[in-house]
Amino acid sequence: MLTAPARGFDSPRLHSIVSETKILDAPEPAALLYHRVVSLVNIRGPEAGNHYSIGDGHLVSVGRDEQCNIQIRHARVSRQHLQITVIPGVEGHSVADYRTANGTTLNGVKVTERAPLRDGDELGIGDTTLVYTIDDYPDAETAIKAARKKGEWKRSTIM
Repeated sequence: MLTAPARGFDSPRLHSIVSETKILDAPEPAALLYHRVVSLVNIRGPEAGNHYSIGDGHLVSVGRDEQCNIQIRHARVSRQHLQITVIPGVEGHSVADYRTANGTTLNGVKVTERAPLRDGDELGIGDTTLVYTIDDYPDAETAIKAARKKGEWKRSTIM
C-alpha cells in the first residue's frame, strides 16, 4: 500500500540531505565585482538635461544607434561612439573610444586608449559633454546641478 509523502521536514531522507549540505563561505567584499550605481549627466549639447544611470552592466555603450545603452542623436556622434566598462577588482569604471572619426575627449584630452574615470570627469563626444558622477540622482535637475558643481574646480579663473 502506498502512503502520501510526509509534509514538511520530517522525512529522514531530507534530514540526511540537509546534514550533508555544506555552506560555502561568502566571498570577501574586495573579491566582488563593482556594482555601484553611477551617472552620466548631459550638461552640454543637443540633449542637455538628460541623465543616465549606470548600474549592473559590465559594458555600457554610448552612441547614435538605438542598440546602444545610452543613445545620443547627433550628427557628430557615431553609431557606436564609446564604451564604459567596470574595472574588475577596483571600484570604478573606464572609458574607451570605438575608434570614431570625431573621437572622444576626457577632460579635454583625446581618448586614445582605455582610461579610468573619476568623479566629475567630463566626456566630450561631438557637441555633447557628459559628466561622470559616482552618485545616482532622483531627477535630471538635481543631477545637472550636482554635475555642474563638480566641474567648477576645473574651470580656470582669469583676472
